[in-house]
Amino acid sequence: MRKAFHGALMIAACMAVAAPGRAADLARGEEVYLRHCARCHGPTGTSTWPGTPNLARREGMMQTDRNLLETLRKGRGAKPGYQGLLSDADILNVIAYARMLGR
Repeated sequence: MRKAFHGALMIAACMAVAAPGRAADLARGEEVYLRHCARCHGPTGTSTWPGTPNLARREGMMQTDRNLLETLRKGRGAKPGYQGLLSDADILNVIAYARMLGR
């Protein structure tokens, strides 16, 4: 019971912080993730490139959505920026989806 409640609470929290007044679209997040992120982070979040955060182990995910949004907009190191390519809504959907990987 406690584990189920915790899981439901985490899903609700991810959906609530995706953007003010809207829930995260996890299906859209998965679609965008598989198209733009899976090449380096792996389809299940297990990284395929050295030095790339392993999302299935929650590496790099202990940041706020706002910080992750900024990183994904601008890029960092070898990671490309997605500003102008992806909308903020799509980036936030990817963040919500990535937070579900490895569960």
